[in-house]
Amino acid sequence: ISLPCLLSFFTIRSRRVGHQVKPRGQERKKKWVEIGGSGAGRRTTAEEEREAVTALLWRCITRARCPPHNCETTCSLMLSTRPRLNPPLSDDYFGNPVQFVGGKATVGDLLAHGLGWAAFQLHEAVINHNDKAIKEEVESWIRSPVIYKMSELNDPNLVHVGSSPRFDMYGCEFGLGKAVAVRSGCTNKCDGKITMQQRR
Repeated sequence: ISLPCLLSFFTIRSRRVGHQVKPRGQERKKKWVEIGGSGAGRRTTAEEEREAVTALLWRCITRARCPPHNCETTCSLMLSTRPRLNPPLSDDYFGNPVQFVGGKATVGDLLAHGLGWAAFQLHEAVINHNDKAIKEEVESWIRSPVIYKMSELNDPNLVHVGSSPRFDMYGCEFGLGKAVAVRSGCTNKCDGKITMQQRR
């Protein structure tokens, strides 16, 4: 079967899809706490897992790119501000309140330290993004508005992680049976862009 013609502005990017295997019981808890670094008592196991997997991908992608060790690398996470505001936004709020936060490190530090260290950089970025930080970012945007463009994600020292946490990906049934996995389509893709979805 011949492929359909491609428009000149459309590029098929190489993509990889993976499924995270879920460890069992105490083995699972021990492993994620061990990887997650200090402060693990404040987090749920699901948070530990996400931080550890994201840190692993950040380190692997950075290592594969072979940048100079003195370059700064960032792992950017898209977070919902809905539960972080004081008071929290209602579930009935129609908008999509998200902001970017990121763990930063030099390439040398990221690769020299263990996985737990990288996970802790991400953890610190997430827990420090509170009501005050959110409002400061909104005020800054009002003073100097910016529209984000996909070209800004094409940074050789950036790894970006996003998802759609408020949409029930597996609950939408079209009569074809239960979904095995979630895909995000061909848009909004660039080198180092990671889309993470909940497993079934």
